[in-house]
Amino acid sequence: MNNLESRYYSILERAVFSSDPEEALSEAADLGRDLLKQTIHHETATEFHHNALLRLTQEYPDLKLSEVTDRLTTPLIEVSMAYSLAFRWQQEEKEARRFRQAQVARLEALGTLAAGIGHDFNTILGVINGYAELLRDERSLRAFSGAWWTKQYEAHKDS
Repeated sequence: MNNLESRYYSILERAVFSSDPEEALSEAADLGRDLLKQTIHHETATEFHHNALLRLTQEYPDLKLSEVTDRLTTPLIEVSMAYSLAFRWQQEEKEARRFRQAQVARLEALGTLAAGIGHDFNTILGVINGYAELLRDERSLRAFSGAWWTKQYEAHKDS
């Protein structure tokens, strides 16, 4: 018998024989959360309950379970509810984590797209600026190219 199963038996035993079963209920809630933390499946927790009932009948043969059924049912419900609530919380956390990861991926893709558009826009602006400079310096360019062609023509003519 492992520690969790022993704890469960102890809770049931106190629920049956204690004058204050509320203490057992708070421990049952803690046990339900611990079962989920240690990834114990619900079927296994039900098996813990079954084994605890068998052990109670073996250790207390004069105990009539029909007389204490109400006191045994409440801790079982408490364990199951705590387990279920913790399981639901865990599933919601997983879903929130998946959503955040998808959101991060979308933002990353958007950033990559924006960087690409910015790069392309910068390239276009570079071309526009280049042509603007050429137009601004058109006179000096015409003068330079005209002198260069004249020199070339003169050099070929003399050869």
